Amino acid sequence: MSTTEPIRMLGRYELLRRIAKGGMGEIYLARTRGMAGFEKNCIIKTILPHLAEEEEFVTKFLDEGRIVVQLVHGNIVPVFDMGDEAGEVFMAMEYIPGRDLREVTKRLAGTGEVMPVDLALFVAGEVCKGLDYAHRKAGEDGKSLGIVHRDVSPSNVLISREGEIKLIDFGIARAAGRIGKTVSGRIQGKFCYMSPEQAAGQPLDGRSDIFSAGLVLYELLTGFRPFEGGTDLESLDLVRQCEFDPPGALNAEVPEEIDELVCKALSKDPLDRFQSADKFQIAILQYLYSTGSSPTPSDLAAFLGELFPEGLEREELRSARDASGSPAPPKKMSLDEALDFELGKLSGSSSGVSGPTTVEVDPHETTAVSSGEIELARNASIHTQAPSTRPERPAPIDEAESASREVARRPALWWAVLVVGLVLAAGAVYAFTSSTRGVRTIDSDPPGAQISVDGLMIPGAVTPHELKLEAGTREIALELDGHETRKIALTVEA
Repeated sequence: MSTTEPIRMLGRYELLRRIAKGGMGEIYLARTRGMAGFEKNCIIKTILPHLAEEEEFVTKFLDEGRIVVQLVHGNIVPVFDMGDEAGEVFMAMEYIPGRDLREVTKRLAGTGEVMPVDLALFVAGEVCKGLDYAHRKAGEDGKSLGIVHRDVSPSNVLISREGEIKLIDFGIARAAGRIGKTVSGRIQGKFCYMSPEQAAGQPLDGRSDIFSAGLVLYELLTGFRPFEGGTDLESLDLVRQCEFDPPGALNAEVPEEIDELVCKALSKDPLDRFQSADKFQIAILQYLYSTGSSPTPSDLAAFLGELFPEGLEREELRSARDASGSPAPPKKMSLDEALDFELGKLSGSSSGVSGPTTVEVDPHETTAVSSGEIELARNASIHTQAPSTRPERPAPIDEAESASREVARRPALWWAVLVVGLVLAAGAVYAFTSSTRGVRTIDSDPPGAQISVDGLMIPGAVTPHELKLEAGTREIALELDGHETRKIALTVEA
């Protein structure tokens, strides 16, 4: 029996470790006990206390659970319980030991590799199976629930230790006729994985998820995100334009048949795409059968086992549920590895060195809207096409060679760190003094109004809120339920 001490109790659940905290709630690894020593690990999602007092947020959270609890499929993580303990609303879902696809793509990027074509197609096909089930799900009255995931992206695709593909976070899905309605036109989801119609705030159906699944497949095949801009608004603009190179232009291993398949899924007009997720999956299977390839979950698990020699389950979660409750000893690093690790944390890149890391995007988070400041581009329309070449990646370092040169390289490395620090400092001073942006705080009475800039709603920006804006005159619109929309012309000085 596990001796791990819980953080606290929530009803019959012992909260073992907080995985992440987002704008809407907190995510915990938890455990529930039963008779005869029965134990079950699970994931608990809660609403933050100040939001639990807001009826709209509570209603949205409960609506999410009512929908997701009806989804019982091998490619979807099940939700099995909901509750309210002393005013704290929570949801319990199955805990899947493994990695999300975002972690996989980061590790691959660190090695300069991409996923083999057949395994990438296998993953995409399994994602389509889960989506097709959700899209076709009907209620007790036989009518379609109209479920659209709206956030199909690598962080919402889990891969278990056995190589099974599981979709998570249908939390921002909307079904026709549900009780709580999200604000009309509000953009939810990760920007560079959106469909053009989602980026434009238009009504969505399952074909939007097909577009996003096509983008996930594109990234697995190439290691490149075709619609990722320098800012969120640039990404939205690139999605709306929907211009990209076929995967084969970035990866010579991708055959022409797959180029055609991916380009069909990424058609700008929904009418030109696969009209259902199962049609997308069938096209994938037909190609695999034609080549005599039949990848299995075991093949995927073996591939990931080599990619993550430390184990597919995150160490901090494994230690939290381990019988001893004690974390594994940290890996010893050479000087080179330690410096690479620290520089990687400063630059936000993945160095491939295993050790303590900060979770950037929680795989179980309800929304993927950034809570930080959103910088507005002066003219996002100048980004008319995605880069036509794949980003250069550093070649992996030979460990033996690195060890043999460690002592000789120490002085040079310390000097390199010093020079990099001076360059970064000088760059920061130059960027500050030469900035063409200004900072303005937008407030309203009453607070809580949604902010739009130049006709574009800024996700997560509600008054009071500080924005970094390009110098010039900007049209600011404030929208709040029960109040008339207020528009003002704001002059921003650099």
